[in-house]
Formats: sequence, structure tokens, C-alpha cells
Amino acid sequence: MRAVALLVVALGACGKKQPVAELTTADGPVERQAGTGAWATASIGTKYYLGDAARTADGGAQLTVTGGAATIAMQPRTILRFGGTKEDSQIAVELGSVALTGTGEYGLDVGDVKLSGGTVRIAARAGGGSTVTLDVGDAVLTTRTGETIQLELGASLDVGDVVVVRNPPDAGVVDAPVADAAVEDAPSDAVEHRVAGHGLDRIARRFGRICDRGIDDGGIGRVAHDDDVADVEAGAE
Repeated sequence: MRAVALLVVALGACGKKQPVAELTTADGPVERQAGTGAWATASIGTKYYLGDAARTADGGAQLTVTGGAATIAMQPRTILRFGGTKEDSQIAVELGSVALTGTGEYGLDVGDVKLSGGTVRIAARAGGGSTVTLDVGDAVLTTRTGETIQLELGASLDVGDVVVVRNPPDAGVVDAPVADAAVEDAPSDAVEHRVAGHGLDRIARRFGRICDRGIDDGGIGRVAHDDDVADVEAGAE
């Protein structure tokens, strides 16, 4: 039979139900729901049993699993239920998130996680299921469908009907291609602008030379010739 370190519910000789966790610290109001009963204020030292739920308000809280096998840090506005059966006990995060720390095998509603001096964050998902993230140590998750997954630090698993890996730790950003500064890659309007500018400069030079040399056949001919030579020299450069 599978051994689960968390939430082992034992019956004493007299048949008395044993607690599965105890409230040890609280940063704000904490409540306990016994089964499906009404919520009641929980003080430090309150015991939680199979079927019970814990709820935080504006502050966090910490529960210690019976026997000191693990600790459960609840975030503000979180609901955590101790469910399952005596043979297959589980914790389910119905709202918010918790951090489970310990060494051993622990039953979750989405599967069993085996920790080696590790911490996993378990957050409720809006559509059902949980998001499981490994923060510290080593962990292996076995889903309810029998799939075994080695968790990686920083990676998150959306566990429900299917398992989706999010935020893989080695995912890098693809380098952007280096921009080509070649003239042929410049926008056509920029090239046209340079050509137009060259034409205006040429007209201005020609006009200036005509003014300097006088408007006659020889002058115009020499200006045209000079500009042709200048264009050839510019092209050679």
C-alpha cells in the first residue's frame, strides 16, 4: 500500500479520531470548518481533522502536520481542505495558495508529491485543479492518472484533467536578428530622397557656374562637361 507521510489518519484504541494538523502561527484571523458545518474562529493550537477546512482572511497562517512531518504555510485569503479517506488522505487548495515544506510523500487532490527537503507552492486554479511550483529542493509529482513528473526549480505545472508545464526554467529569449545597415536594405523613400537631393545640388552647382561664366553656348557646354566629369569622379569614390 502507498505510504503517505501527510494526513495519516489513525484511530486510537478507543476509536477516537486523531487530528491531522494543528494551527501554530497566524498573522490574522483564521477559521476552522468542521466537515460541512459553519465556520468558527480558530485560535493557536486548534486541531484540524479529516474533512475539516482552514480559512485565512487578510493575514497568513501556518499549520503543522501531526507528528511534525511537514508544515503548511497558508497565504492570505486561502481555503485549505483536508480531504480524502483514511487510506488516501489529501489536501486540496480550494482558494488561494499554500507552501508545503517537508521530506516525504504527501497526498494532494491532484496527485502525490514526494519531497526531499523541499518546498512546493500549490495554488488553486479558477477552472479547477492546481498549479504546483517547486521553490526549494527536489520533488516528484505522480498525478491521479499515474503520470510521474520530475519537478524543476522555478517551473510550474497546471495539474487538472491534463498537465501543462509553464515557465520552464531554461526558457530563454530568442535573440533578435542583427539589423542590416546596408544601403540596399534602406527604405525606398529614403533612397529617393537622397537621389532627389543629389539632383537639386547638381542643378544649384550648374546654375552657379552659368552665372559665373555667362550664358553662352560655350559656357553651358563647359558647365555640362564639368558636371559629367564630377559625376564620374563621384562614382569612382
